[in-house]
Amino acid sequence: MAMLLPLGKTPNLGFTTSREHPSVRSIPVYAMYLPFLLSSMWAQELFLTDTAAAFQRARQEKKHLFIYFTATWCGPCRFLEREVWPLPQFQALTSRFVRLKVIAQSEEASTPGSEALRLRYGIRGFPSFVLAEPSGRAYYAWSGLSSIEELEKHLKQAEEVQRGAYRRRFDKGDRDTTFLWEYLQTAFNVRDSVQFFKILREYVRVKGSLRRAWEESKSASFIEKMAQAGDPYARYVWQNIDSLRVILRPAFYESVGEALLSNLLDSVWNRYGLPKAKEYCDSLAKAYKPLFPSAPRVGLEFVAWKLIDSQDSLVRREGLLRMLSYLWQVYISQLDTLRDTFDIGMKLVSINNYVSELVDKSPSAEMLWTFAALMREAILRMPDMAFLWETLGDIYKALHEKSAALYAYRTALQKAEAHPVLEYPRLTVTQNSPSPKKRVQQKIQEVEAWRDP
Repeated sequence: MAMLLPLGKTPNLGFTTSREHPSVRSIPVYAMYLPFLLSSMWAQELFLTDTAAAFQRARQEKKHLFIYFTATWCGPCRFLEREVWPLPQFQALTSRFVRLKVIAQSEEASTPGSEALRLRYGIRGFPSFVLAEPSGRAYYAWSGLSSIEELEKHLKQAEEVQRGAYRRRFDKGDRDTTFLWEYLQTAFNVRDSVQFFKILREYVRVKGSLRRAWEESKSASFIEKMAQAGDPYARYVWQNIDSLRVILRPAFYESVGEALLSNLLDSVWNRYGLPKAKEYCDSLAKAYKPLFPSAPRVGLEFVAWKLIDSQDSLVRREGLLRMLSYLWQVYISQLDTLRDTFDIGMKLVSINNYVSELVDKSPSAEMLWTFAALMREAILRMPDMAFLWETLGDIYKALHEKSAALYAYRTALQKAEAHPVLEYPRLTVTQNSPSPKKRVQQKIQEVEAWRDP
């Protein structure tokens, strides 16, 4: 599929929460070419993929572990594997580690034992990273990564944690706000909740008020991470939600609310299961609308994905119908009201993401024709986007519509060749990478090999 999976609910580039597909309003312009990034062979060579072998080597060589948690559907992970892992700086920075790649929550593609490892280290989204001692004891972890500079910063903080430098400065009375902010993030990354809340109390005290502590955009992004992390961090956000509603800008408050509500719905679903969980989640989404205006939409999408993942064909069908309703409400119905090309482009990327993943769920022919209609609506808005045409071709291929599939695939190639770079106001789309062309050409060959009826 020609997919650009959204980057998750944190505003920083590079974090996709588990099985969540939120808006992509915070994606930098260059992330638009992610539909065409494929996993690099470099990434495979740099990382061990056998968990037992990696832990054994770490013990034998007395090296620490650099564990990279990913998923087959994680768009930001593909970016890292193509653009960051092959860099000489990455290899130099991580040479003292045994590097382990763990594919999780990806059905048959998952690394054996990945679920136990994910739960052991408390991984809630992808990409995520854990630094562990040879024994396997984790001492530092974080989610999301966008650059080699960010990785270097995390590794430096991890060293400081091991040496106890942050704790000594704090215990000696250092209350510089820059230091407190850095230490607060570090304590969060190592999930030292006791120390975290000690630092937080001091940070708020030194800043003078809750508003001054959280009104900056960087602080708002951090609150969003807390909301995603579960208790006790999410509990703090819930306890202060009325104040945060006033402090945060509407867009940040909405994202925080979505993260809190998604965690709440997930806990309800895991506790009750079908059919009660569906009823309870629908009720909760409606009940929280006064607090979070987007709650009904979040609930609709959450329940839809849960139903789609069911093995029961009737339940899966209900989930697909719900998802179609969600796509129409959130994306298609709003396209005609948008004037900014960046906003339109982001909506189209999201539509493409959803449809690409839904086609893989083996829906009925009726559903596939509906998806085709959605993609045609998207193509009308920006007809030169090659990845939209490729996804349309995938739908026709699933329908065994040979001539329609070939037309869409060939058009995708033509658009990529005619418009290697699409320039819009505030939006640049790069579509001249050789990898997608090769992929589409292979699909054309597969369809051409079909026997005519």
